[in-house]
Amino acid sequence: MFNGVVATDSGRVRGVESDGCWSFLGIRYAAPVSGAARFAAPQPVEPWKGIFAADVVSPVAPQPRTGIGSYLPGDPMEQGEDCLSLNVWTAGCDAERRPVIVFLHGGAFLSGTGAGVLYRGAGFARRGVVLVTLNYRLGFLGFLAHPELDTAEARLANRGLLDQLSALEWVEKNIAQFGGDPGNVTLVGESAGAMSIADLVASGELKGRVRRVALESGATSIAPRTDAFKMAERFVSFLGDSHVSLAKLSSAPMAELVAAQDGVIEEFGGAAGMPFRPIVDGELLRVHPDTAIAAGATVGLDVLAGTTNRASRSRPR
Repeated sequence: MFNGVVATDSGRVRGVESDGCWSFLGIRYAAPVSGAARFAAPQPVEPWKGIFAADVVSPVAPQPRTGIGSYLPGDPMEQGEDCLSLNVWTAGCDAERRPVIVFLHGGAFLSGTGAGVLYRGAGFARRGVVLVTLNYRLGFLGFLAHPELDTAEARLANRGLLDQLSALEWVEKNIAQFGGDPGNVTLVGESAGAMSIADLVASGELKGRVRRVALESGATSIAPRTDAFKMAERFVSFLGDSHVSLAKLSSAPMAELVAAQDGVIEEFGGAAGMPFRPIVDGELLRVHPDTAIAAGATVGLDVLAGTTNRASRSRPR
């Protein structure tokens, strides 16, 4: 009889059963990002011993507490750099190969969490779908771009996108243990999540990992490199610095960095202006996503594009 324990490639996790489905919350798909790793590509999780109690969601990525993606009652409130985690809902951890949906939350690349109350997956699980939601680095952590942040090994402007790819790699390796079919994965995103999908399609990194993509209320939104670099310089000015320094940004207190981001947001005209977003970095994104998609980047993928819309208050005619 199943006891709620599943073996992943990093260690065993114990889920919680409720009303006909199992939930596994707060599973790390990448190592914590802090200090020297704060602006680095996601790294593999250090395997753990024993059984991880997957019954509580992880902290959300550091972000503003107001604006787009504001918290709803019941949403996780704790913020922290140990945020690269995902959540799984499934009807059973067995040999049945259920379709899988991986959902990327929106929030203008600045806010939000895959653990929000709107994104809980019990309803999907009861209908025979395995749902995975995740957190990824946001704002300056995920998308601050400047040559001073580059290393000898790589230019890492699109760290939030790299986080998403790392989560998809976890799904590819582990979802069969949760009753999902790794060959039948649909990647769904809303707003900034949909824009992320367009970028990942353009990168070519989704081929072989997902079968379908669904983009809701988002297409592509790329910051020109020069604009992104100027935004980084304005960001550090709120820290009292005249130039961008990877060493200083890696060691600065997180509260000060979030406050600097708040200053940028206010000056930039609000969160909806998306002051931090992906760029064509020459590595993950070699050309603008519009160009890549027009050239056939979606070939081999089923694509659904649409919008989310409030129901009309007037009665239909």
